[in-house]
Parts: sequence; structure tokens; C-alpha cells
Amino acid sequence: RGYETEVVGDTQQKIISHLESLDLQIPPEKIQKLSQEVKFLGIWWKGGMTCIPPDTLTSLDQIKMPESRKELQQALGLLVFWRKHIPYFSIIARPLYDLLRKGVKWDSTSFQEEALQLLIFEATAHQALGPIRSTDP
Repeated sequence: RGYETEVVGDTQQKIISHLESLDLQIPPEKIQKLSQEVKFLGIWWKGGMTCIPPDTLTSLDQIKMPESRKELQQALGLLVFWRKHIPYFSIIARPLYDLLRKGVKWDSTSFQEEALQLLIFEATAHQALGPIRSTDP
């Protein structure tokens, strides 16, 4: 609503007062000081755009090619949450989703591994740019 420190501070205090009027207790350590970035509901906001949190980027870097359907579902689950930051996500991820189809025998190839590594690279490269398409929320 405003980039001025005073406006943001007043708005923050109004929100805190309103929550306290509803008998909600807010621990002082949970109240964030004014800054250019803020964490809200587990998502980092910088300059009006969401970005992938640093701890998530670290966990993305540690993803190896899954050895089972369950591991692949978990890896894709993490990436899908941030898909709006990854250009052409659905096209790149297609080989991985093909492994999850019913009746398909698990046979991971270098093609699937390249797709996974490309998704991880794109997530880290575009993480602070905001949504790829301006029409995305």
C-alpha cells in the first residue's frame, strides 16, 4: 500500500491491534521489523513479488534423480508449488509425469534426469523474478 516507512509501520500496528482485539495473542518475536522483504505464510515477498525462500532453494539443490514413484512425486510436489517461477514448467516436466502414468514401468533414463535438473536450474535462475506471466496471481 505504501513504500514509506511511516505508512507501513502504521498499517502494521493497525493489523496487530485488530488481531489483539479479537483476543489473538501475537508473540513479539513473530512480529517482523520493517524491511524490503517479508515472510508471510511461508512465502518470501520482495518488492511486491513472491520469491522462492533460500531454504527451499537449498533443498532443491539437494534433489537427486528419484529411484521410485513416491520419491518422484515428492520432488515434483516441491517444484509444482513454485511452477509460476519456472518458464515452460509443464513442457519440461512432461517426461517426469510420463513416469508417473498408470501401467508404466519405472525406467528412469538420462532424459528424465535432464528434465529434473533443468527444472531445478530454472527455479533457481528465475526465483526472484516473480511470476513468468503477468496474468498469473
